Amino acid sequence: MSYSYDLAGHVLTKTYPSRRTVTNAYDNAGRANTVIGKLGDGTSRTYANGINYSVFGGISREQYGTDTPLYYKTFYNIRGQMFDTRVSSVKRHLGLEPRPFDPLLLKQSHVGRKRHGQQRQRDLRGELGATTQRNP
Repeated sequence: MSYSYDLAGHVLTKTYPSRRTVTNAYDNAGRANTVIGKLGDGTSRTYANGINYSVFGGISREQYGTDTPLYYKTFYNIRGQMFDTRVSSVKRHLGLEPRPFDPLLLKQSHVGRKRHGQQRQRDLRGELGATTQRNP
């Protein structure tokens, strides 16, 4: 196998003994964003493109080069830990991406038991927040 590199040391092309090639393209941050190749029958194909990265550095979405667009999506929690990965034909994340904590989203809710002046707070997405105590 032979390789060609750019000045930053990224692999630009990989040539197999069969003379088939795979070409990588990179974004301004030096992360792969497109993979194109001529494997198998020698026809040029896009294997992956539109690769997006999360703020934590891992891939959050990439589009496979299939006839029907398929998107590989990875979801991270607020600590940057992957908690889910999916493949679908829907490009959007459908609201599953983590959001930074915003105290302005908190509101009073009467969900659940209310005992001795306690109130539970939920944010606008319905997630349980803090419990407050009122003194009579």
